[in-house]
Amino acid sequence: DLVIFTGTIERKSLPDFYLAGDLFAMLSRFDTFGMVVLEAMAAGLPVLISSRVGAKDLVTEGENGFVVEDPADSDLVAGRIETMLSGEVRKRMGIAALQTARDNPWDGVVQKMINIYETIGEDQSLVSSNIPHP
Repeated sequence: DLVIFTGTIERKSLPDFYLAGDLFAMLSRFDTFGMVVLEAMAAGLPVLISSRVGAKDLVTEGENGFVVEDPADSDLVAGRIETMLSGEVRKRMGIAALQTARDNPWDGVVQKMINIYETIGEDQSLVSSNIPHP
């Protein structure tokens, strides 16, 4: 009775849903980045994500959330959730999560991606220039 399944919600309502939560969990088997992780952190929510979520690099274990290697390990997941539901822990981790979001604005994330692509492009150019052409 403490869980509400809302169905589809409008994007403009998302902040209200984040702010109504106590923590955020994304135990996906694969996700390239997981924009929702940073959104949840911006709402001051500690996060619990799988190691297969690209945003795992934003999580400092035990400070702003937890990363679990095997999301099917229900005992480990339950233990992490139990830890995060402690009022004092949730508050401390939520503050750290909010700071993480502040330190990673979207324009900064975009710039990091651009830098990665430029580096890959430069590396590819170097490789192509060193390959003998017939």
